[in-house]
Amino acid sequence: MLTRLLLSALLLANSAPAAAQPEWERRIWFHPTRGKTPAPAGWQAIDVPTSDGLHLNAWWRNPPQGAPTLLSFHGNGGNIEFLTIRETVEEMHWGGLLLDYRGYGESGGEPSEEGLFLDAQAAYEACRRRGVGVRRLLIHGQSLGGAVAVHLAALQPCAGLILESTFSSARDMAVHLRGSAAAALIQTRFDSLAAARKLKCPTLVIHGDQDSLIPWQLGRRLFQAVAARRSWWLVTGADHNNLRRTAGDAFAQHFRAFARSLSAGPAPARSTPGSGRKRDG
Repeated sequence: MLTRLLLSALLLANSAPAAAQPEWERRIWFHPTRGKTPAPAGWQAIDVPTSDGLHLNAWWRNPPQGAPTLLSFHGNGGNIEFLTIRETVEEMHWGGLLLDYRGYGESGGEPSEEGLFLDAQAAYEACRRRGVGVRRLLIHGQSLGGAVAVHLAALQPCAGLILESTFSSARDMAVHLRGSAAAALIQTRFDSLAAARKLKCPTLVIHGDQDSLIPWQLGRRLFQAVAARRSWWLVTGADHNNLRRTAGDAFAQHFRAFARSLSAGPAPARSTPGSGRKRDG
């Protein structure tokens, strides 16, 4: 969805005046589904206040004693109702906080790049208020949520970062679709490369080798920019929205293995075992 919207907007932008750009950029990056969805069994709907006075909706799952908590950020479409990562959290018996950005689901406000960064900080603080220690907190982002997640992890301490099917920057996405001239029209940055160079936490980057929306090469470029201990998993046969289904049991297994590795101390950059693995470099 992100790539199709970006392509359409870039075609329109060639003849659009500069004043119209913010509007078409919002159509590119944010495609929310609004409305109320009851929290599923085992999860609690909570209110997450932001520093600029908004109230966001989130689903919270208490972690069993000693278990990690996954703070997860979704892509540019839908809302938390559509997050299949919830099933993985339940399968692993972890805690979790799934956030609806401003303008999504029941959350107030309208989405923007800076607004999503504020939302991520508010969700992080909500986890900490609920007693989640830094060493038990993993941050996860899928697609556009990966840009939100890496930005947060560059600013706040956490045990580890998992980036799924995400891109290196908004500019790189525009170059991929329409070339460097189109990239000059993009005001949105989502500069995940710059954030990755500031990371201090271990990072796992996952991508499907058949991703038709965000090419795996952009995920690989982001992986190579990570300054901390890093792992890369290229899932054979996986597209953008079916990665978990394609990976099967290996998806949760990689999450568990990554969480276990966080107490092992520093290690050289490597690729995690699994289908379609690639070595660093």
